[in-house]
Amino acid sequence: EGVICWIMAFPIMAVSAGIGGVLAHNRKKKRYMRRIDFDFEKDEWEKPGGLKISLLFIVPLLAGAVEGERLSSTQYLTVKKELSVAASPDSVWHALVSSHRIRKDKQQGTLSNLLGFPRHLYTTLDRAEPGGKRIATYEKGLTFKEMVTAVEPGRHLLVAVTTNASDISKAIMDEHIVIGGKHVQMQEDEYWLEPTPEGGTRISLSSRFSIHTSFNWYAGIWGRMLMSDILSEELQSLKSI
Repeated sequence: EGVICWIMAFPIMAVSAGIGGVLAHNRKKKRYMRRIDFDFEKDEWEKPGGLKISLLFIVPLLAGAVEGERLSSTQYLTVKKELSVAASPDSVWHALVSSHRIRKDKQQGTLSNLLGFPRHLYTTLDRAEPGGKRIATYEKGLTFKEMVTAVEPGRHLLVAVTTNASDISKAIMDEHIVIGGKHVQMQEDEYWLEPTPEGGTRISLSSRFSIHTSFNWYAGIWGRMLMSDILSEELQSLKSI
């Protein structure tokens, strides 16, 4: 479950480490350029004292302790995906508001699945009207409880998403990216159905969620990418019903 965090952290950590290495090399180079007979091929770098080395290790820890949650902020994001299908809007609407199981033979491999995010198994809905309860069930016991907040039969469905981090095992998601935790919160999903000139349907699915970190600019890149992947899988599941 920690693989996804490692993959997300690696790019920025690798770039930061590379920049640090280049800066350190340039600083050393300037210091030794004064020595005409210095050979960079030899191991003659001046070794810093033990105190300097200790400070290099301690500074990040002190900075992290001071920073804490002070630099964290909340950012709201919206991701939208569309898909056109040959079925009529009435047929798609029936599939959307009916309890249904996702056919595994129709599911496609996605980046989110590769990173360990569970696959969607089935969805239940008690009634397609405001106040209706919708539950999306995924592998490993992951569930999303949703409540219908707006309906326009055959055209529009809006659901508020509720998640409880304590109900999601760490075996499913790492605590740093668990949905419903302090870093990621789902808000709502919205479906729009529009007829196409060919007699089919254009399905639009938007998901609104929030992130709360001290580096939202970077977390937002991954958040949009993974959410877009999940929405594409959801649209494909409607197509296969």
